[in-house]
Amino acid sequence: MADRPIPEELLIQSAGPVVTAVVGTLVIGLLAQRITRRTQTRREELALRQQLVSELVEVAGSAAVALRLFERVTQDYKSGERSPDERLTKACDTIEADHYGSRVRGWVLERRLAIYFGRREINGRSSPWHRTLDTLHLLFLIETGRLFSCEENVSNMLEDIECKSPEEDVEAVLKKVSSEIVRRKYNEFLERTIHLVLTAKILIP
Repeated sequence: MADRPIPEELLIQSAGPVVTAVVGTLVIGLLAQRITRRTQTRREELALRQQLVSELVEVAGSAAVALRLFERVTQDYKSGERSPDERLTKACDTIEADHYGSRVRGWVLERRLAIYFGRREINGRSSPWHRTLDTLHLLFLIETGRLFSCEENVSNMLEDIECKSPEEDVEAVLKKVSSEIVRRKYNEFLERTIHLVLTAKILIP
């Protein structure tokens, strides 16, 4: 075989390193893009989770605080130390508006959770957020003196928050249920909801 000219020989010898460098650069570029996309996705998911937790705590917390304040305002009236007056009427009107406003916002959040995490995690009455809303509504019924067995599907709500079994008589359960018991359930289900939002797989970023 005839000797190649020096320029041709140099070109052949340098072709391998050049190709390797080009391919290496392309691979590194693709990996960098993938890592960047993953990092960006994780940041977006973290921001979404933080936003949802903030909204959940704000809705549930404001409703719980409003009910606690209403309980304190009405203590004197319930004990008979004070007769019903304009102050009580105003407090009742305020808690009514606040509670049902928070309830609607809670339902909207429930739909959003179902979209982001799927029906398997947010499955209607069995989801921790739905149960959180049920505890708040039961507290509202207790504090406003409306907790009766025939009122707004109370039996099902008591079952959903694990205060009543399907076999138990609702009247017997109502005699044992107190606002403190329901508040403990509220704290439990809100914590479960937050844990779900922070750990469950997001289906739609």
